[in-house]
Amino acid sequence: MLKKALSKGVDQKTFNTLLHSAWKTSDSKVRLGIALSGGQDSMALAALCEGYRKAHPQVSFSAFIVDHDVRPESQAEAQRTRNIVRTKTGIDVEILKLKWTSHVHPLKLLDFESIARRLRYRALAQACSDHGITTLLLGHHADDQAETVLSRITANYVGSGLAGMQRNAPIPECDEIYGCHSGKPVKVPVTPVSGFSLEEQTVMIENGGIRIFRPLLDFTKADLKETCKVHGLRWAEDKTNADRTLGPRNAIRYLLGRNRLPVALSTRSLLDLATERRKAVDEATEAVERIFDDCNINLNPINGSVDVKYPHDIKEHLFSGSSATDKLADARSRAALLLRRIILLVSPLTTIRLADCRMPAEITFPFLFSTGPGYRIQHGSVATVAKAHYRITCPSFDSTGKSSPAAIQCQITRTPPTAQDKAAKSDTLIRDLPQRSDSFNWEDTPMKLFDGRYWIRLRYRLFNLTPGHRICIRFLEDADIDQIRTDKTNPTNWVRLKAVLKEKAPGKVRYMLPAIVQTHFVNGEGGRQELKSRLLALPTLDWSSAGWVKYDKKNFQEAWMWTVRYKKVEFEAVGRHGFVG
Repeated sequence: MLKKALSKGVDQKTFNTLLHSAWKTSDSKVRLGIALSGGQDSMALAALCEGYRKAHPQVSFSAFIVDHDVRPESQAEAQRTRNIVRTKTGIDVEILKLKWTSHVHPLKLLDFESIARRLRYRALAQACSDHGITTLLLGHHADDQAETVLSRITANYVGSGLAGMQRNAPIPECDEIYGCHSGKPVKVPVTPVSGFSLEEQTVMIENGGIRIFRPLLDFTKADLKETCKVHGLRWAEDKTNADRTLGPRNAIRYLLGRNRLPVALSTRSLLDLATERRKAVDEATEAVERIFDDCNINLNPINGSVDVKYPHDIKEHLFSGSSATDKLADARSRAALLLRRIILLVSPLTTIRLADCRMPAEITFPFLFSTGPGYRIQHGSVATVAKAHYRITCPSFDSTGKSSPAAIQCQITRTPPTAQDKAAKSDTLIRDLPQRSDSFNWEDTPMKLFDGRYWIRLRYRLFNLTPGHRICIRFLEDADIDQIRTDKTNPTNWVRLKAVLKEKAPGKVRYMLPAIVQTHFVNGEGGRQELKSRLLALPTLDWSSAGWVKYDKKNFQEAWMWTVRYKKVEFEAVGRHGFVG
């Protein structure tokens, strides 16, 4: 609920209560980040954070000013803001200058707002990662929330899309920056899918990451302006925010600020709508979490697949406790939320529209869409969503049959990569050298995210690199397998590869896996350059040719090494859930 404006600005105790929920840690000390723009919102946030620190000395803050470098005076403004905050609060402040790669002035770009947003969040995330910060505080307030809701109305959002900004969420725009969206690996036990192993098998899964927290969403811009006055803080106004020609957001800000819209689109009405939709979203999320916990889910991070067995009374689960007027529509929404949660375990994408989950919902829960008295669940029915292949794996049955399986089951894998996927996901890990290096020092490549699912890094010596050859990561191809099969110089390689593919990556699933290859150009017919490649390792399958090993800090070897980790997933091996491989 929107807080009433106070004569002395935002109440410190109220703010302390809100902020305390932003971090939960057993550490004796914790550091939080502040995104500092220099405006009323972030200056008030800095002052309130200093008040919080006085009551909680185990918490410290680092503030970051992003200089967009699109106005001549921006650098001076950033330095002035830094000096004010340091003097008034004692909070450490760092200025981050954005680097634009466009050939035209950034303000002339048609998508200036979206590009600036992406660069800003990436700079903030990298700064937080460098300082060991896992929670970044943003100064978004109630007026910002109203602008967000109105902008989504104009973009034809409905339902949960009108809930506005979340108070607590993963940092956006940073999925491919290691250590930002994820970066805290954990080792999880893996149950073999076939056979019996005396040795404990484990895989590395990404965890952690940076989250954003908005403690001021309940307060108006007027509240924050008064807070700045109380603390004697001057603020700066970014002139680009008032330019209605720079984007739809600025135009919306102008209309709301001057009350030029109908009452139904006033700030108060928009905030009430956001509150109503957020409540509905929270209720649906809680219901879906209960259903998710009751599912039997086996995630295979080795080949990137997941097997799901839904509760036998899934129909009752989807309708249970619904307070919506249209219970059928509410159940369909829950089904879509559940399927999105499950599909994201293996999809290379980071987000999926709920509307895109309708097809898998129809083949899995036909009772939500059937207009007649009966319905049919067909074994082998397939739906494709978010580059994921969703297939029903239980025996076929209909609602009028005398016998039916105890539960609906499905398997989800990554869809076979298209030619466009193969080109887009291929990446260079180690570039070719013009001449041999004399360095025997160990080098590490940066962590690279392959296909949105696997983080991969190599450890190598420059001395071992062959000039003109580079090391790349791409999808496994038939030609790679044929090359190993027909290589008479090392038949053991084929024996091991054939066995591991049969056991851990049967069928087409193997072609969705990352392959580390060495490539170089040779002169072909007519003097044309032809690209040759040689398969070096399949990191997720723990297979490699001679001279390559899986990295293990406890068993360091004089060989080339790889590190592989599955992406961050909201999944724990507890209850009915587990990892297999």
